[in-house]
Amino acid sequence: MRRHSSAFVTAGLATALGILSVPQPALSDDTNLSTVPAYNLYPPGILPSDLDSEIARVRREVQSSSTRR
Repeated sequence: MRRHSSAFVTAGLATALGILSVPQPALSDDTNLSTVPAYNLYPPGILPSDLDSEIARVRREVQSSSTRR
């Protein structure tokens, strides 16, 4: 019984060491994330072009309605 548990522990540690030894790709300094377009799940034309001002307007409305209560 003890040999089997020892073998499992050894196999688990070897697996963990193998996974950790694989080099992970790092972002280089020349990678510009601002060039990647933001994910938009809506089809073109559904969202208003002035989305930032619309969000600000809705936040003001929510803020004013919560202060009235």
